Amino acid sequence: MLSSAVVPGSPRVLIVDDEPSICSALVQVLRRAGLDPIVAPGPHEADALLSVSIAAMLLDLRLPDMRGDAFYHLATARFPHL
Repeated sequence: MLSSAVVPGSPRVLIVDDEPSICSALVQVLRRAGLDPIVAPGPHEADALLSVSIAAMLLDLRLPDMRGDAFYHLATARFPHL
């Protein structure tokens, strides 16, 4: 059986999605892949979590308050490595 424990120093992936079941599934898959997923249910919460420690983002394109692609452009303006 594969471990789902996150190894310290694993790349962090920000998941931005308002569907809890999708977030849960993505967290499981990313942990099995050795990544450190963090979840935000919307763009405002995701904005508060953005930092240089985030290696990648998975974005829902149909978020309630803002389109995912619009959030992507805002996030990459502050953190171009995303």
